Amino acid sequence: MHKIQRPILLLCILSLLTVFASACSRELTDEELLARDRAELVDHLKSHKVLSYKFCKMILRSACMEGSEDQKTREFLAVAAPLYARILKADRVGIEGLGVSDYLGLYTDYLKFRDFVFETDEDVFPTVIESLILTFGTEPGQEVFRLNKDEKLLFQNLEHAALSGLVLGTPHLGRSLALYECAETEPQFLPDGETKTLLQFYRGFIFFQAGFYYISQEALSTNIDWLTAHANLPLPYTQQTFELDTLSIANVHIAFRGFNYLMRGFDRSMMEREIDEERALDDYEQFIADAKAVGLDNELVWVVEAYLYMKREEHEKAIEALKKLKASPLLTEDERASIDETISYLDDREAGKALNKVYDNVFMGKIVITYMVAKLKKVDWQALMKKHDVPYTEEIFSTIDNLKTTIENIDRYTNSDTITKVGLEVGTEVVENVEEESKGWWQSIKDWWNE
Repeated sequence: MHKIQRPILLLCILSLLTVFASACSRELTDEELLARDRAELVDHLKSHKVLSYKFCKMILRSACMEGSEDQKTREFLAVAAPLYARILKADRVGIEGLGVSDYLGLYTDYLKFRDFVFETDEDVFPTVIESLILTFGTEPGQEVFRLNKDEKLLFQNLEHAALSGLVLGTPHLGRSLALYECAETEPQFLPDGETKTLLQFYRGFIFFQAGFYYISQEALSTNIDWLTAHANLPLPYTQQTFELDTLSIANVHIAFRGFNYLMRGFDRSMMEREIDEERALDDYEQFIADAKAVGLDNELVWVVEAYLYMKREEHEKAIEALKKLKASPLLTEDERASIDETISYLDDREAGKALNKVYDNVFMGKIVITYMVAKLKKVDWQALMKKHDVPYTEEIFSTIDNLKTTIENIDRYTNSDTITKVGLEVGTEVVENVEEESKGWWQSIKDWWNE
């Protein structure tokens, strides 16, 4: 009996191993890759830089919160009120009046609430707008201003969108915080209009820069569909931002849709599957078609034309695009020399060798990213918020500027030789008031903010 069972058992084990090996080696689907990106994004948003920024925003947003049933939230609110009054609303006391103890206190309170900050969705708090109305526009005894559910959903999405644009160009905040704000937005809840489509494109670009190609692809695909379905809606800010002033409303839509195809193609070029590379080439082809349809002829078009035509073995078209690109001021002398080398290879019909040697995704990416960053920095998020009648827009930006100043001052104090007698308490651990230890803690604070 055992002699019969053993071969059967071995056969079952071999069958299971075969099934397991097949499952491990199979190509992941679009949905699985998107889910993987989303999981990795959550891990990224655990960084100290993101959590400390979120901590400050939660302090700001809690200013008009009237209590909570949750014990940890009540503890946070007790600490948040004096911090908001002293740090984030520093214009009332003068930013120069803040000293070492203010910044050190902010850091130590952050450490106490770090887990709470990570676990809490900041959107459970009132909006920044509600807090600022309480701060700047409510008289004693006056009823606290409150948005209804739909208004809150709209305004907090506008806030996330505007702040993602505001922090992107800030050296001490930068891409990680722009990524966080983009991750917090829910564009599907925004009304159909220019803010919605600009935000979707912006999200796609930020997620691309961070390497979350499948999340970026999803945002850009949604935007392509939206632009196709709303071809008659004016896009004045987009027209101004991308310097499309000479185009009609319909052609602005076509041009902007082309930029979305381009960025989605670039996402797909960064992916690993063969099907993604084919999809990328199709997107580049559509971008070129849209650009030519509205008369665009610039570095963005030439660099993509050269790449696409080399991939498709259309050498004469590739050489024509490369010659235009060579004259661009965006290129260095070394890059111009590389283009000359590429043209020589193409003349010898060694297109594959040329593409691998001197003209690849990295080179194309330099042109695309340089162009897009230059344009997106021009987006006037403050003007877009005002267009939606968001109250206290200027105060929102002023308050965030105070946050930026707070972070910048940490570096200034860190570099000081006069920091002495600073005490730090974290839980049950106490650092004594001695100069050398205080300097050590300030170095750790510097590292924390600059991660």
